[in-house]
Amino acid sequence: MVPDKGPLNVCVRVWTGSSQVRFAHTDVSFPDFSYYRRDSTKDPTVDSQVSAPARKAFTYVALAGTDFLTYFTALIMYSDSVL
Repeated sequence: MVPDKGPLNVCVRVWTGSSQVRFAHTDVSFPDFSYYRRDSTKDPTVDSQVSAPARKAFTYVALAGTDFLTYFTALIMYSDSVL
């Protein structure tokens, strides 16, 4: 049994009181990123796994080229500073 007065009654009323539902930012429009998507993934009816190897190959080749240039740039800078 909860007494009518005292700190326990205040806590019970706070926790069992009505809560508000906030519907803030309901007018926010989400941006459309279709301009940045690759053409092979824009069609929602086509499975994106079909074009995955081609997309991955492009990414891996670009990464390997960057690694190659970074390695040789560092090698030249090191050999110029040490030798």
